[in-house]
Amino acid sequence: MLFGTLAYDFTPQTTLTTGVMWKKTDTVANLYSVPMSTNYASLELPRSTFLGASWNNISFDKTNAVAEFEHYFDNEWVAKSSINYTSASSRGKFIGVYGNGTQGVDDSGDARLNNYLQRHNRSSQYGVNLNLSGPFAFLNRDHELVLGGDYQKENFSNLCSVLSNTSKVNIYSWDRESLPEPDGDYTRRYQYAVYQRGLYTTTRLSLANDWKLILGNRYSSFTYDSYFTNLTTGAMTRHSNYKVRGKTIPYSGLLWDFAKDYTWYLSYAEIYKPQSTKDASGNFLLSVTGSNYETGVKGEFFDGALNISVALFRIIQENNAMSSVGCDDCYVADGKVQSQGVEMEVSGQLGEGWQVYSGYTLNNSKYLEAANTQKGTNYSKHTPQHLFRLYNSYRWPGQWDKWSVGAGLTAQTDTTTNYNVSQGGYALFNANIGYRYNKQISLSLNGNNLTDKEYYLGVSNRHRGGNNFYGDPRNFMLNVKWNY
Repeated sequence: MLFGTLAYDFTPQTTLTTGVMWKKTDTVANLYSVPMSTNYASLELPRSTFLGASWNNISFDKTNAVAEFEHYFDNEWVAKSSINYTSASSRGKFIGVYGNGTQGVDDSGDARLNNYLQRHNRSSQYGVNLNLSGPFAFLNRDHELVLGGDYQKENFSNLCSVLSNTSKVNIYSWDRESLPEPDGDYTRRYQYAVYQRGLYTTTRLSLANDWKLILGNRYSSFTYDSYFTNLTTGAMTRHSNYKVRGKTIPYSGLLWDFAKDYTWYLSYAEIYKPQSTKDASGNFLLSVTGSNYETGVKGEFFDGALNISVALFRIIQENNAMSSVGCDDCYVADGKVQSQGVEMEVSGQLGEGWQVYSGYTLNNSKYLEAANTQKGTNYSKHTPQHLFRLYNSYRWPGQWDKWSVGAGLTAQTDTTTNYNVSQGGYALFNANIGYRYNKQISLSLNGNNLTDKEYYLGVSNRHRGGNNFYGDPRNFMLNVKWNY
Protein backbone atom coordinates (compact mmCIF):
# COMPACT_ATOMS: atom_id res chain seq x y z
CA MET A 1 0.00 0.00 0.00
CA LEU A 2 1.24 3.48 -0.88
CA PHE A 3 -0.40 6.75 0.11
CA GLY A 4 0.37 10.44 0.27
CA THR A 5 -1.33 13.70 1.18
CA LEU A 6 -0.65 17.30 0.24
CA ALA A 7 -2.29 20.36 1.83
CA TYR A 8 -1.94 23.95 0.66
CA ASP A 9 -3.04 27.05 2.55
CA PHE A 10 -4.22 29.62 0.02
CA THR A 11 -4.87 31.99 2.93
CA PRO A 12 -4.92 31.53 6.73
CA GLN A 13 -8.66 30.78 6.35
CA THR A 14 -8.62 28.66 3.17
CA THR A 15 -7.05 25.22 2.73
CA LEU A 16 -7.03 22.63 -0.03
CA THR A 17 -6.14 19.07 1.05
CA THR A 18 -5.58 16.24 -1.43
CA GLY A 19 -4.66 12.61 -1.04
CA VAL A 20 -4.10 9.42 -3.05
CA MET A 21 -3.97 5.84 -1.82
CA TRP A 22 -3.07 2.75 -3.88
CA LYS A 23 -3.36 -0.78 -2.55
CA LYS A 24 -2.66 -4.18 -4.09
CA THR A 25 -3.33 -7.51 -2.42
CA ASP A 26 -2.61 -11.07 -3.60
CA THR A 27 -3.97 -13.83 -1.43
CA VAL A 28 -4.65 -17.55 -1.55
CA ALA A 29 -8.42 -17.98 -1.58
CA ASN A 30 -9.52 -20.16 1.34
CA LEU A 31 -13.11 -20.26 0.23
CA TYR A 32 -14.92 -22.36 2.83
CA SER A 33 -12.18 -23.13 5.38
CA VAL A 34 -13.03 -26.36 7.25
CA PRO A 35 -16.22 -28.43 7.64
CA MET A 36 -17.66 -29.78 10.88
CA SER A 37 -18.76 -33.25 11.81
CA THR A 38 -22.26 -34.46 10.97
CA ASN A 39 -23.04 -34.23 14.72
CA TYR A 40 -21.98 -30.53 14.75
CA ALA A 41 -18.75 -31.21 16.63
CA SER A 42 -15.34 -29.97 15.56
CA LEU A 43 -13.28 -32.38 13.44
CA GLU A 44 -10.15 -31.16 15.30
CA LEU A 45 -8.45 -30.29 12.02
CA PRO A 46 -5.21 -28.31 12.40
CA ARG A 47 -5.48 -24.55 11.97
CA SER A 48 -3.09 -24.87 9.02
CA THR A 49 -5.65 -26.99 7.12
CA PHE A 50 -6.24 -25.77 3.56
CA LEU A 51 -8.94 -27.60 1.59
CA GLY A 52 -8.52 -25.74 -1.69
CA ALA A 53 -6.37 -26.10 -4.80
CA SER A 54 -2.77 -24.90 -5.02
CA TRP A 55 -3.76 -22.41 -7.75
CA ASN A 56 -6.50 -20.74 -5.70
CA ASN A 57 -5.88 -17.01 -5.88
CA ILE A 58 -7.59 -13.64 -5.51
CA SER A 59 -5.90 -10.35 -6.40
CA PHE A 60 -7.24 -6.91 -5.47
CA ASP A 61 -6.29 -3.50 -6.83
CA LYS A 62 -7.72 -0.31 -5.35
CA THR A 63 -7.04 3.38 -5.99
CA ASN A 64 -8.65 6.12 -3.93
CA ALA A 65 -8.24 9.87 -4.56
CA VAL A 66 -9.73 12.60 -2.38
CA ALA A 67 -9.76 16.40 -2.38
CA GLU A 68 -11.22 18.66 0.30
CA PHE A 69 -11.62 22.41 0.23
CA GLU A 70 -12.19 24.22 3.53
CA HIS A 71 -12.80 27.93 4.21
CA TYR A 72 -13.31 29.68 7.57
CA PHE A 73 -15.35 32.89 7.52
CA ASP A 74 -14.84 35.76 9.93
CA ASN A 75 -18.19 35.04 11.61
CA GLU A 76 -16.96 31.51 12.64
CA TRP A 77 -18.90 29.77 9.88
CA VAL A 78 -17.08 27.06 7.90
CA ALA A 79 -17.66 25.92 4.30
CA LYS A 80 -16.40 22.50 3.25
CA SER A 81 -16.52 20.63 -0.03
CA SER A 82 -15.03 17.25 -0.83
CA ILE A 83 -14.66 14.96 -3.84
CA ASN A 84 -13.91 11.26 -3.48
CA TYR A 85 -13.12 8.77 -6.26
CA THR A 86 -12.41 5.06 -5.87
CA SER A 87 -11.56 2.53 -8.56
CA ALA A 88 -11.28 -1.15 -7.65
CA SER A 89 -10.70 -4.43 -9.45
CA SER A 90 -10.43 -8.04 -8.34
CA ARG A 91 -9.71 -11.32 -10.12
CA GLY A 92 -10.08 -14.78 -8.69
CA LYS A 93 -9.95 -18.48 -9.47
CA PHE A 94 -10.83 -20.98 -6.78
CA ILE A 95 -12.38 -24.24 -5.74
CA GLY A 96 -12.93 -25.65 -2.29
CA VAL A 97 -14.02 -28.71 -0.36
CA TYR A 98 -17.56 -28.49 0.95
CA GLY A 99 -18.77 -30.95 3.55
CA ASN A 100 -21.52 -32.62 1.53
CA GLY A 101 -23.60 -29.46 1.34
CA THR A 102 -24.57 -28.40 4.85
CA GLN A 103 -24.58 -31.97 6.18
CA GLY A 104 -21.00 -32.06 7.41
CA VAL A 105 -18.47 -34.87 7.29
CA ASP A 106 -18.71 -38.25 9.01
CA ASP A 107 -15.88 -40.33 10.47
CA SER A 108 -14.79 -41.49 7.02
CA GLY A 109 -13.78 -37.95 6.08
CA ASP A 110 -15.65 -38.10 2.78
CA ALA A 111 -16.77 -34.74 1.36
CA ARG A 112 -17.34 -33.10 -2.01
CA LEU A 113 -15.92 -30.23 -4.02
CA ASN A 114 -18.11 -27.18 -4.58
CA ASN A 115 -17.45 -26.32 -8.26
CA TYR A 116 -14.77 -24.25 -9.93
CA LEU A 117 -15.44 -20.50 -9.79
CA GLN A 118 -13.83 -17.70 -11.74
CA ARG A 119 -14.56 -13.99 -11.25
CA HIS A 120 -13.42 -10.58 -12.44
CA ASN A 121 -15.11 -7.70 -10.62
CA ARG A 122 -14.61 -4.00 -11.36
CA SER A 123 -16.12 -0.94 -9.74
CA SER A 124 -15.88 2.83 -9.79
CA GLN A 125 -17.37 5.12 -7.17
CA TYR A 126 -17.73 8.90 -7.13
CA GLY A 127 -18.83 11.09 -4.26
CA VAL A 128 -19.32 14.83 -3.77
CA ASN A 129 -20.22 16.49 -0.47
CA LEU A 130 -20.89 20.18 0.26
CA ASN A 131 -21.76 21.64 3.66
CA LEU A 132 -21.88 24.89 5.57
CA SER A 133 -21.78 25.02 9.38
CA GLY A 134 -21.56 27.63 12.10
CA PRO A 135 -23.17 29.39 15.04
CA PHE A 136 -26.24 31.63 15.09
CA ALA A 137 -28.09 33.60 17.76
CA PHE A 138 -31.79 33.23 18.55
CA LEU A 139 -33.76 34.40 21.62
CA ASN A 140 -30.53 35.63 23.22
CA ARG A 141 -28.90 32.21 23.05
CA ASP A 142 -26.16 30.77 20.85
CA HIS A 143 -26.96 27.77 18.64
CA GLU A 144 -25.29 25.78 15.83
CA LEU A 145 -26.47 24.84 12.33
CA VAL A 146 -25.21 22.52 9.58
CA LEU A 147 -26.58 22.57 6.01
CA GLY A 148 -25.33 20.26 3.28
CA GLY A 149 -25.87 18.03 0.30
CA ASP A 150 -24.16 15.06 -1.31
CA TYR A 151 -24.19 12.96 -4.46
CA GLN A 152 -22.85 9.43 -4.94
CA LYS A 153 -22.58 7.26 -8.02
CA GLU A 154 -21.37 3.65 -8.09
CA ASN A 155 -20.89 1.39 -11.12
CA PHE A 156 -20.15 -2.33 -10.87
CA SER A 157 -19.32 -4.92 -13.52
CA ASN A 158 -18.94 -8.53 -12.39
CA LEU A 159 -17.78 -11.29 -14.76
CA CYS A 160 -18.07 -14.88 -13.59
CA SER A 161 -18.17 -18.47 -14.70
CA VAL A 162 -18.91 -21.76 -12.98
CA LEU A 163 -17.60 -25.16 -14.06
CA SER A 164 -19.40 -28.03 -12.39
CA ASN A 165 -17.19 -30.23 -10.22
CA THR A 166 -18.71 -31.86 -7.15
CA SER A 167 -16.35 -34.83 -7.10
CA LYS A 168 -16.07 -36.90 -3.96
CA VAL A 169 -12.85 -36.29 -1.98
CA ASN A 170 -11.48 -37.11 1.45
CA ILE A 171 -10.46 -34.29 3.77
CA TYR A 172 -7.85 -36.44 5.55
CA SER A 173 -6.01 -37.31 2.35
CA TRP A 174 -6.71 -34.12 0.41
CA ASP A 175 -3.93 -33.15 -2.02
CA ARG A 176 -4.11 -29.50 -3.09
CA GLU A 177 -1.95 -30.32 -6.12
CA SER A 178 -4.40 -32.97 -7.36
CA LEU A 179 -6.60 -30.64 -9.43
CA PRO A 180 -5.37 -29.11 -12.68
CA GLU A 181 -6.06 -25.40 -13.10
CA PRO A 182 -8.94 -25.00 -15.56
CA ASP A 183 -8.88 -22.28 -18.18
CA GLY A 184 -12.09 -20.99 -19.66
CA ASP A 185 -13.96 -17.88 -20.74
CA TYR A 186 -16.39 -16.00 -18.58
CA THR A 187 -20.00 -16.99 -19.18
CA ARG A 188 -21.97 -14.33 -17.29
CA ARG A 189 -21.79 -10.63 -16.59
CA TYR A 190 -23.74 -8.75 -13.96
CA GLN A 191 -23.78 -4.95 -14.14
CA TYR A 192 -25.44 -2.58 -11.77
CA ALA A 193 -25.39 1.12 -11.01
CA VAL A 194 -26.33 2.91 -7.81
CA TYR A 195 -27.16 6.62 -7.56
CA GLN A 196 -27.76 8.44 -4.29
CA ARG A 197 -28.60 12.11 -3.81
CA GLY A 198 -29.37 13.86 -0.58
CA LEU A 199 -29.83 17.10 1.33
CA TYR A 200 -29.30 17.23 5.08
CA THR A 201 -29.53 19.66 7.96
CA THR A 202 -28.64 19.48 11.65
CA THR A 203 -29.18 22.06 14.34
CA ARG A 204 -27.95 22.08 17.92
CA LEU A 205 -30.21 24.31 20.00
CA SER A 206 -29.32 25.68 23.43
CA LEU A 207 -32.67 25.53 25.27
CA ALA A 208 -31.16 26.55 28.61
CA ASN A 209 -27.76 26.57 30.29
CA ASP A 210 -28.05 22.86 31.04
CA TRP A 211 -30.26 21.68 28.16
CA LYS A 212 -29.37 21.05 24.48
CA LEU A 213 -31.65 19.81 21.71
CA ILE A 214 -30.32 18.27 18.49
CA LEU A 215 -32.62 18.01 15.47
CA GLY A 216 -31.61 16.62 12.10
CA ASN A 217 -33.11 15.41 8.86
CA ARG A 218 -31.91 13.89 5.59
CA TYR A 219 -33.87 14.03 2.35
CA SER A 220 -32.65 11.34 -0.05
CA SER A 221 -33.32 9.70 -3.38
CA PHE A 222 -31.92 6.36 -4.56
CA THR A 223 -31.83 4.62 -7.93
CA TYR A 224 -30.57 1.06 -8.58
CA ASP A 225 -30.30 -0.50 -12.03
CA SER A 226 -29.20 -4.07 -12.71
CA TYR A 227 -28.44 -5.92 -15.96
CA PHE A 228 -27.51 -9.51 -16.76
CA THR A 229 -25.69 -10.63 -19.90
CA ASN A 230 -25.34 -14.24 -21.02
CA LEU A 231 -21.88 -14.06 -22.62
CA THR A 232 -22.43 -17.37 -24.42
CA THR A 233 -25.46 -16.12 -26.36
CA GLY A 234 -24.92 -12.36 -26.04
CA ALA A 235 -28.44 -11.86 -24.70
CA MET A 236 -28.83 -8.98 -22.21
CA THR A 237 -31.77 -8.55 -19.83
CA ARG A 238 -32.63 -5.86 -17.34
CA HIS A 239 -32.74 -7.78 -14.11
CA SER A 240 -34.16 -5.17 -11.78
CA ASN A 241 -34.81 -1.49 -11.32
CA TYR A 242 -35.32 -0.01 -7.89
CA LYS A 243 -36.10 3.64 -7.16
CA VAL A 244 -36.88 5.57 -4.01
CA ARG A 245 -37.61 9.28 -4.32
CA GLY A 246 -37.85 11.87 -1.58
CA LYS A 247 -37.15 9.63 1.41
CA THR A 248 -37.01 11.63 4.66
CA ILE A 249 -34.83 10.26 7.48
CA PRO A 250 -35.07 12.25 10.74
CA TYR A 251 -33.05 12.03 13.93
CA SER A 252 -33.02 13.90 17.24
CA GLY A 253 -31.28 14.07 20.59
CA LEU A 254 -31.74 15.72 23.98
CA LEU A 255 -28.90 16.43 26.46
CA TRP A 256 -29.14 17.54 30.09
CA ASP A 257 -26.12 18.51 32.19
CA PHE A 258 -27.89 17.56 35.42
CA ALA A 259 -24.80 17.80 37.66
CA LYS A 260 -21.20 18.89 37.53
CA ASP A 261 -19.34 16.61 35.06
CA TYR A 262 -22.47 14.52 34.32
CA THR A 263 -24.68 14.54 31.21
CA TRP A 264 -27.85 12.56 30.50
CA TYR A 265 -28.89 12.08 26.86
CA LEU A 266 -31.74 10.63 24.85
CA SER A 267 -31.55 10.01 21.10
CA TYR A 268 -33.76 8.71 18.30
CA ALA A 269 -32.90 8.00 14.67
CA GLU A 270 -34.77 6.38 11.83
CA ILE A 271 -32.87 3.80 9.77
CA TYR A 272 -33.02 3.62 6.00
CA LYS A 273 -30.16 1.86 4.22
CA PRO A 274 -30.34 0.73 0.57
CA GLN A 275 -28.73 -2.65 -0.10
CA SER A 276 -26.62 -3.77 -3.04
CA THR A 277 -27.06 -7.46 -2.13
CA LYS A 278 -29.35 -9.59 -4.29
CA ASP A 279 -31.62 -12.57 -3.95
CA ALA A 280 -31.34 -15.83 -5.91
CA SER A 281 -33.26 -14.25 -8.82
CA GLY A 282 -30.78 -11.37 -9.11
CA ASN A 283 -33.13 -8.74 -7.66
CA PHE A 284 -31.96 -6.18 -5.12
CA LEU A 285 -33.17 -6.74 -1.59
CA LEU A 286 -35.45 -4.08 -0.15
CA SER A 287 -33.77 -1.34 1.86
CA VAL A 288 -33.10 -1.91 5.54
CA THR A 289 -35.57 0.18 7.56
CA GLY A 290 -36.12 0.68 11.25
CA SER A 291 -35.44 2.89 14.24
CA ASN A 292 -32.73 3.35 16.85
CA TYR A 293 -33.37 4.48 20.45
CA GLU A 294 -30.68 5.20 23.03
CA THR A 295 -30.45 6.82 26.45
CA GLY A 296 -27.60 7.03 28.90
CA VAL A 297 -25.36 9.00 31.22
CA LYS A 298 -21.79 10.20 30.62
CA GLY A 299 -19.45 11.47 33.29
CA GLU A 300 -15.99 13.07 33.46
CA PHE A 301 -13.56 12.83 36.36
CA PHE A 302 -10.14 14.28 37.18
CA ASP A 303 -10.69 17.25 34.83
CA GLY A 304 -11.63 14.97 31.93
CA ALA A 305 -8.78 12.49 32.39
CA LEU A 306 -11.26 9.67 33.11
CA ASN A 307 -14.56 9.13 31.26
CA ILE A 308 -17.41 6.81 32.22
CA SER A 309 -20.61 6.09 30.27
CA VAL A 310 -23.66 3.85 30.66
CA ALA A 311 -26.20 3.48 27.84
CA LEU A 312 -29.42 1.59 27.15
CA PHE A 313 -30.22 0.91 23.49
CA ARG A 314 -32.96 -0.60 21.35
CA ILE A 315 -32.67 -1.14 17.58
CA ILE A 316 -35.58 -2.33 15.43
CA GLN A 317 -34.85 -3.29 11.81
CA GLU A 318 -36.49 -4.93 8.81
CA ASN A 319 -35.02 -6.56 5.68
CA ASN A 320 -31.49 -7.27 6.95
CA ALA A 321 -29.56 -9.33 4.39
CA MET A 322 -28.80 -12.90 5.41
CA SER A 323 -26.70 -15.40 3.43
CA SER A 324 -28.75 -17.89 1.47
CA VAL A 325 -27.81 -21.56 1.65
CA GLY A 326 -26.97 -23.14 -1.70
CA CYS A 327 -26.05 -19.85 -3.38
CA ASP A 328 -22.56 -18.35 -3.19
CA ASP A 329 -23.51 -14.72 -3.83
CA CYS A 330 -27.19 -14.37 -2.98
CA TYR A 331 -29.10 -13.35 0.12
CA VAL A 332 -32.56 -13.33 1.63
CA ALA A 333 -34.22 -10.51 3.58
CA ASP A 334 -34.67 -11.22 7.27
CA GLY A 335 -37.95 -10.44 9.05
CA LYS A 336 -38.55 -7.65 11.55
CA VAL A 337 -36.01 -7.92 14.34
CA GLN A 338 -35.09 -6.18 17.57
CA SER A 339 -31.88 -5.95 19.56
CA GLN A 340 -31.61 -4.21 22.90
CA GLY A 341 -29.24 -4.08 25.79
CA VAL A 342 -26.71 -2.14 27.84
CA GLU A 343 -23.28 -0.70 27.06
CA MET A 344 -20.83 0.48 29.73
CA GLU A 345 -17.37 2.00 29.22
CA VAL A 346 -14.57 3.34 31.40
CA SER A 347 -11.57 4.94 29.70
CA GLY A 348 -8.78 7.28 30.63
CA GLN A 349 -6.21 7.75 33.38
CA LEU A 350 -6.71 6.14 36.77
CA GLY A 351 -3.40 7.32 38.18
CA GLU A 352 -0.03 8.72 37.22
CA GLY A 353 1.11 6.71 34.19
CA TRP A 354 -1.83 4.27 34.45
CA GLN A 355 -4.22 4.16 31.49
CA VAL A 356 -7.25 1.88 31.43
CA TYR A 357 -10.05 0.90 29.08
CA SER A 358 -12.93 -1.36 30.08
CA GLY A 359 -16.15 -2.09 28.27
CA TYR A 360 -19.15 -4.36 28.75
CA THR A 361 -22.04 -5.04 26.36
CA LEU A 362 -25.24 -6.93 27.05
CA ASN A 363 -27.19 -7.66 23.86
CA ASN A 364 -30.52 -9.47 23.57
CA SER A 365 -32.12 -9.92 20.15
CA LYS A 366 -35.27 -11.53 18.83
CA TYR A 367 -37.58 -11.79 15.83
CA LEU A 368 -40.63 -9.55 16.12
CA GLU A 369 -42.13 -10.67 12.82
CA ALA A 370 -41.15 -13.95 11.16
CA ALA A 371 -42.39 -17.46 10.53
CA ASN A 372 -44.22 -18.99 13.49
CA THR A 373 -41.23 -21.21 14.25
CA GLN A 374 -38.93 -18.18 14.45
CA LYS A 375 -41.05 -15.49 16.09
CA GLY A 376 -39.66 -14.58 19.49
CA THR A 377 -36.40 -16.48 18.97
CA ASN A 378 -32.91 -15.00 18.85
CA TYR A 379 -32.26 -13.60 15.36
CA SER A 380 -28.56 -12.82 15.92
CA LYS A 381 -27.39 -16.02 17.54
CA HIS A 382 -23.81 -15.49 16.35
CA THR A 383 -23.61 -12.30 18.48
CA PRO A 384 -22.57 -13.04 22.08
CA GLN A 385 -25.08 -12.00 24.73
CA HIS A 386 -22.26 -10.81 27.01
CA LEU A 387 -19.02 -9.20 25.79
CA PHE A 388 -16.33 -7.86 28.13
CA ARG A 389 -13.12 -6.00 27.24
CA LEU A 390 -10.38 -4.82 29.59
CA TYR A 391 -6.97 -3.31 28.89
CA ASN A 392 -4.44 -1.63 31.18
CA SER A 393 -1.15 0.09 30.37
CA TYR A 394 1.37 1.49 32.82
CA ARG A 395 4.47 3.63 32.31
CA TRP A 396 7.05 3.15 35.04
CA PRO A 397 8.04 6.26 37.03
CA GLY A 398 11.45 7.75 37.64
CA GLN A 399 14.50 6.31 35.93
CA TRP A 400 12.36 3.53 34.40
CA ASP A 401 10.00 5.93 32.61
CA LYS A 402 11.24 4.78 29.20
CA TRP A 403 9.50 1.44 29.79
CA SER A 404 5.78 0.68 29.64
CA VAL A 405 3.79 -2.53 30.02
CA GLY A 406 0.21 -3.43 29.19
CA ALA A 407 -2.15 -6.38 29.45
CA GLY A 408 -5.78 -7.08 28.72
CA LEU A 409 -8.43 -9.53 27.67
CA THR A 410 -11.56 -9.93 25.58
CA ALA A 411 -14.17 -12.40 26.82
CA GLN A 412 -17.52 -13.45 25.39
CA THR A 413 -20.26 -15.94 26.10
CA ASP A 414 -21.33 -18.83 23.85
CA THR A 415 -22.78 -18.32 20.37
CA THR A 416 -24.75 -20.29 17.77
CA THR A 417 -24.97 -19.69 14.04
CA ASN A 418 -28.11 -19.58 11.88
CA TYR A 419 -27.43 -23.25 11.11
CA ASN A 420 -27.12 -24.43 14.73
CA VAL A 421 -23.34 -24.71 14.92
CA SER A 422 -22.44 -23.74 18.48
CA GLN A 423 -19.30 -22.43 20.12
CA GLY A 424 -18.72 -22.06 23.84
CA GLY A 425 -17.61 -18.85 25.49
CA TYR A 426 -13.92 -18.00 25.46
CA ALA A 427 -11.38 -15.36 26.49
CA LEU A 428 -8.37 -14.01 24.57
CA PHE A 429 -5.41 -12.53 26.46
CA ASN A 430 -3.06 -9.90 25.05
CA ALA A 431 -0.03 -8.00 26.37
CA ASN A 432 2.63 -5.58 25.23
CA ILE A 433 5.99 -4.12 26.29
CA GLY A 434 7.09 -0.68 25.11
CA TYR A 435 10.42 1.14 25.17
CA ARG A 436 10.97 4.80 24.31
CA TYR A 437 14.56 5.09 23.11
CA ASN A 438 14.43 8.88 22.73
CA LYS A 439 11.96 11.60 21.72
CA GLN A 440 11.93 10.36 18.12
CA ILE A 441 12.19 6.56 18.34
CA SER A 442 10.00 4.11 20.26
CA LEU A 443 9.59 0.33 20.09
CA SER A 444 6.81 -2.01 21.20
CA LEU A 445 6.33 -5.76 21.25
CA ASN A 446 2.69 -6.88 21.14
CA GLY A 447 1.49 -10.40 21.87
CA ASN A 448 -2.03 -11.57 20.99
CA ASN A 449 -3.95 -14.67 22.03
CA LEU A 450 -1.16 -15.55 24.46
CA THR A 451 -2.81 -18.80 25.60
CA ASP A 452 -3.13 -19.89 21.94
CA LYS A 453 -6.89 -20.38 22.31
CA GLU A 454 -8.46 -22.25 19.39
CA TYR A 455 -11.74 -20.68 18.32
CA TYR A 456 -13.82 -19.91 15.22
CA LEU A 457 -14.66 -16.46 13.89
CA GLY A 458 -18.22 -15.47 14.78
CA VAL A 459 -20.00 -15.35 11.43
CA SER A 460 -23.70 -16.07 10.98
CA ASN A 461 -23.39 -18.50 8.05
CA ARG A 462 -21.17 -21.13 9.67
CA HIS A 463 -22.62 -24.59 9.06
CA ARG A 464 -21.50 -28.21 9.14
CA GLY A 465 -20.39 -28.07 5.51
CA GLY A 466 -18.08 -25.06 5.72
CA ASN A 467 -17.50 -21.37 6.49
CA ASN A 468 -15.79 -22.33 9.75
CA PHE A 469 -12.76 -20.02 9.84
CA TYR A 470 -10.27 -20.32 12.67
CA GLY A 471 -9.38 -17.20 14.65
CA ASP A 472 -5.74 -16.08 14.75
CA PRO A 473 -3.43 -18.30 16.81
CA ARG A 474 -0.83 -16.90 19.20
CA ASN A 475 1.08 -14.16 17.38
CA PHE A 476 3.57 -11.37 18.04
CA MET A 477 4.36 -8.09 16.32
CA LEU A 478 7.33 -5.77 16.80
CA ASN A 479 6.68 -2.12 15.96
CA VAL A 480 9.25 0.64 15.50
CA LYS A 481 7.95 4.22 15.37
CA TRP A 482 9.93 7.28 14.38
CA ASN A 483 8.59 10.79 14.94
CA TYR A 484 10.32 13.75 13.35
